[in-house]
Amino acid sequence: MNVRLLFTSALLLASITISLAQVSVPKVVQLDLMQRYPAAKNVTWKRQLRNYAAMWNDKISGQTTAVFTPGGALVAVFTPAPAQFLPSAIAAYVKATYKTSISSAQKKTTAIGKQFYVVTTKTGKALVFDQDGKQVGK
Repeated sequence: MNVRLLFTSALLLASITISLAQVSVPKVVQLDLMQRYPAAKNVTWKRQLRNYAAMWNDKISGQTTAVFTPGGALVAVFTPAPAQFLPSAIAAYVKATYKTSISSAQKKTTAIGKQFYVVTTKTGKALVFDQDGKQVGK
């Protein structure tokens, strides 16, 4: 049983690595990332629909993801958001509505500076809140 799980995990990891290695990122997108985040090292690229996501581990923020259009325009940046630093209305809403707690959260900052929180509950439900803690999407 454990051998089968280990083999399946290894196969999945290999397929993810192969798919990431095959992403061809336009030079304008790579250049914009380097100009905005010169400290970004060991960047992994992933295709998100028509956009490109650059992922790296920032020493201050932790796992950071920046999403760019094919023309190099920044769409949004995602950084980890510890639950204790979220607006209190978010945890209260999750507890009252879903009878669970927050498993993980990310702060999303759009190119025009609007901030949102993308929250995953312990039951796996993904929710989006504005900077004041009001739910704006699922």
